[in-house]
Amino acid sequence: MRSTGNRYRLLITGGILAAALLSMRYLLPLALPFLVGLAVAWIAEPLARFLSRRAKFPRTLATGAAIGGVYLLLLGLVYLLGRLALQEMDHLASGLPGMVEGLDQAAGRVQGWLYHLAQDAPERLQPGLEESITQLFSNGSALAEGAVSRVLGAASQIIVTLPDTFVFLGTAVVSSFMISAQLPRLRPFLLGKLPPAWSQRILPVLQNLRVNLGGWFRAQCKLMGLTFLLLTIGFLILRVEFPLLLGALIALVDALPMLGTGTILVPWGLLVLLQGQTALGLGLIALYGVTALTRSILEPRMVGHQLGLNPLLTLVALYMGYRLWGILGMILAPVLTITVLEIWSMAQPERGN
Repeated sequence: MRSTGNRYRLLITGGILAAALLSMRYLLPLALPFLVGLAVAWIAEPLARFLSRRAKFPRTLATGAAIGGVYLLLLGLVYLLGRLALQEMDHLASGLPGMVEGLDQAAGRVQGWLYHLAQDAPERLQPGLEESITQLFSNGSALAEGAVSRVLGAASQIIVTLPDTFVFLGTAVVSSFMISAQLPRLRPFLLGKLPPAWSQRILPVLQNLRVNLGGWFRAQCKLMGLTFLLLTIGFLILRVEFPLLLGALIALVDALPMLGTGTILVPWGLLVLLQGQTALGLGLIALYGVTALTRSILEPRMVGHQLGLNPLLTLVALYMGYRLWGILGMILAPVLTITVLEIWSMAQPERGN
């Protein structure tokens, strides 16, 4: 009897897991704007419920005000971040000619030093070494030109994708209003389509998922806060301009696992090293090492603690999610793992059966 129950649980869990994987692979791009709308509606639901029950607003008006408030908050954040980014880009553009000139001078010094080393080599090796050095720096120039062309190509690609982006955002906004208006009736409607026994078991699963999603969000906020603190302290020690702003921006970049702090700190450190600022360059690279090591140690523990997962299982889920689906996979894999465990528990026959 127990063997039959275990096979039943394996069959149910395996089927749901396979369906979830196939859905994420093929249906997620189609459903993404509606999932964004659902997330916004879920965030706005407490305010909509308060306005509807306490302030006696009609449900439609309450959801409209709540969703509108969420979007106004998001627009305000985007505006502030965009304004700060434009100010920093203007500051960077004003200093860019000097940076390029300094980089050229640093490259010239490095090239002269390498030529000097080549002259100390045996005579039969000197022509080959000098040719290799010349080829190295010519390849570096070509690499810089290629980087500029790639940046311009990326900018043109962004312009090309603007219509699709507007369609995506418009669909997400409209769906968030529609989902929020029907949210109180949506859960009873879906649960009513299931057998009563399944409905009784699914409700705790949904509640646990809601708690776990909130826990995952809190864990990410704590990691971002810790990264911001480490970066700000490091920038203050290194006497970098705008330590708070740079710490906040790099902490936001660090929230994207494929990018991380190294995307900014490592090239920055190498650039200032070439300019002759050895202490600042080594300090930036060391700061990257500290933040990356801290995050790699704490992320499995903090995410696992908030989701109720073993740290090793969380690490496996993060790695597999990244290998399968990239950045989005690292976000969804721990949630999918806890969902599978909840379904496994739900499918377990009750004691005495």
